[in-house]
Amino acid sequence: MSELKNYREVGIFDLLSAPLNPIGAFDAEQFKIDAQVLLAQGSKHVAVDLTGLDFLYSDAYNAFMQFQQALSRVEGTLGILTNNKIIIDGLHRAGLDRSVHVF
Repeated sequence: MSELKNYREVGIFDLLSAPLNPIGAFDAEQFKIDAQVLLAQGSKHVAVDLTGLDFLYSDAYNAFMQFQQALSRVEGTLGILTNNKIIIDGLHRAGLDRSVHVF
């Protein structure tokens, strides 16, 4: 998985660090690219480390939904690591807490 600079393996999960844009916000477009690389390489269990982020824009939640749907087609799982209540609340409002593992 050398194409990804923000990737490492942790247990059964392929862990992506949150890609950030120049202003320090989550870069949903880069995440989609990274997610496609992982899918193409056969990853089935992927987690995204959002530790340190204070908020997410709606495009991030949409990207997570799309990736979760793609992973579910190959019987995979998406996990999100966060220590921020605002992000957890956003995942809940988007309904992602029912299909994504939040750690």
